[in-house]
Amino acid sequence: MGRGDFYRYEIKEKESAKKRALHPIWRGIGCLMLSGLAIGGYFVGGLLLEENSINSWIPIPSKLMTIPYLPMLPEGLWIQLVIAFLFMVFGYGLLSLIYAIIFPVQPDEYDAPPSMYS
Repeated sequence: MGRGDFYRYEIKEKESAKKRALHPIWRGIGCLMLSGLAIGGYFVGGLLLEENSINSWIPIPSKLMTIPYLPMLPEGLWIQLVIAFLFMVFGYGLLSLIYAIIFPVQPDEYDAPPSMYS
C-alpha cells in the first residue's frame, strides 16, 4: 500500500544526491594540492634547517639531528619531515579558512532557523 510513496521519495533522494555530488576532478585537484603542500613543506623545512644552522635561531642538539639506530639517513631528515608535516597541516587549515570565508555555508530549506539567542 505505501510502497508507491516510498518509491517516489527514493527517486527524489537520488536526484538530489546527484545534484549535490562533487565532480571527480575536484578529488584530483585536492590530491595535487595536498601533495604540493607536502613537497613545499619538505623544501621549506630544508631551508629553515639551513638558515637555522647559519643564524642559530633555535639551538638543536646534535643527538636530535641524527637518529642513533638509523645512521644511514641524512642529518636532520626527520626534523625536516616534521616541519613538512606541520607546514602541510597549517597550509591546509589556511586554505580551508580562506575557502570558508569566500564561500560561506548557505542554509537549505531543511535547516533549522537561527536561534534568537545567538
